[in-house]
Amino acid sequence: MNAPKNTANGWIQYLFNNGVLNGLSISTGLYYVGERPVNEYSLAGRTWKYGRYRTI
Repeated sequence: MNAPKNTANGWIQYLFNNGVLNGLSISTGLYYVGERPVNEYSLAGRTWKYGRYRTI
């Protein structure tokens, strides 16, 4: 219930090994969630769904 059909995520991390920034790491990521039904049991026959979204 309330499970999206499609999801995806990806993450990248870079670690500095030299100089003033030695030991510092920088990371970024992306998370995607597709459309999903609000409540499959009470909305039988209706098509209202939560929209898809992304976070960065």
